[in-house]
Amino acid sequence: MGLRERLERIDPDPGLRTSAEVPRPSERRLSDCVPGREVPTPYGPCFSVRWEYDLDYHHGSFQLQKLLTLSGKEVETLTFDQSLSGFDFRRAAFLDVETSSLSGGVGTFAFLIGVAYLENDSLYVEQYLMRDFIEESNLLHLLSERLRRSSYLVTYNGKCFDTSILSARYILNRLKSPLDRIPHLDLLFPARRLWKRRFGDCSLTHLEVAVLSFQRTEDIPSHLIPQIYFEYLRDGNPEILVPVFSHNCDDLISLVALTATACDLVREDRPHFLYHPLDLLSLGRHYYRVRDYEKTASLLEQIPRGELRAEFKEEYHCLLGDCYKKLHQWDRAEEVWCGYLESGEPFSLRFHVELAKLYEHRARDLSGAQQMTLRALSALDELASQLETRYVRIRREELLHRLNRIERKQSSISPTKA
Repeated sequence: MGLRERLERIDPDPGLRTSAEVPRPSERRLSDCVPGREVPTPYGPCFSVRWEYDLDYHHGSFQLQKLLTLSGKEVETLTFDQSLSGFDFRRAAFLDVETSSLSGGVGTFAFLIGVAYLENDSLYVEQYLMRDFIEESNLLHLLSERLRRSSYLVTYNGKCFDTSILSARYILNRLKSPLDRIPHLDLLFPARRLWKRRFGDCSLTHLEVAVLSFQRTEDIPSHLIPQIYFEYLRDGNPEILVPVFSHNCDDLISLVALTATACDLVREDRPHFLYHPLDLLSLGRHYYRVRDYEKTASLLEQIPRGELRAEFKEEYHCLLGDCYKKLHQWDRAEEVWCGYLESGEPFSLRFHVELAKLYEHRARDLSGAQQMTLRALSALDELASQLETRYVRIRREELLHRLNRIERKQSSISPTKA
């Protein structure tokens, strides 16, 4: 018996079948577990769930009503991305996916896609579930239709994970991806700039607790979600997917709330006393990246003395002193650099060198420049055993070169003074 005959015995009526024709056990009634329904697409039906949240709803300490007070100006300031200058929360789609693997790769697919958006003074969360592998085109079609009505996309680590997986699946399904045309805000990068110094862990689930004071109830760990989905495919029990829907929904509302909270931090009219000292330092670094030295200095000046932990004091003095240097406020720069050296903080060669340059080239105080260079050489020699040999050698050569130049200048003017 040939291969064709054996295949015909397995399926006497071969041909392409749509997902609607794929038999399912009668007990697979997702609509009994979550508020969803089958939605028709050109490729067959797809199960869709829709949740509605009034803007009076509080997600931890965040009220959704706050979304209406923010504009594209805050988003552009947050990201320094001109393509987001016209950002409008009413025209944004917030995206989060649940996938068959957390590691990514060609074989990874999204089985649940969640999208949050504002409409008619409510926040809606739509979720599209792939009940079987044959429904992937259906799932992707619904996402395309939703994004077609949005002008901006917001994700959390979406540029590295969510959208890269979805783009690959669009290609494999021979569908046109809507992700190429839409301006994309990946909140992970601004979140790290704003909160990494203060909280360390910048995962979405950690920040929703630390920033929003939101506590999940009966949540499932992300690493178990793929296992639950494959168990659903095997057993057909829809009840085990309920926590997955809830987890995805919480992710989306946290993403919305964190985006708005981050935008609120960069508002021009926000009083400085509302900031945590490390938030001020992070914002200062944020503006320093785009060479807004006046804004950086004004933020750092608001940090009360003694409020920063020891590991951030060098960064603070370095940023503030460099801003004053860029603004040609030499007296203030000297005060900041000397303040660090006199505070008993760990050795920093940078401040010795900056003061030596200031005395030599600006103050024309060659004696002060010589003294500061000698102090730097002495401290470097004392700490040589704790530092990399190559680093010590290079820095020592630079300091000796500076010292020789200063001494030559002193020698050249000494006869004149005599």
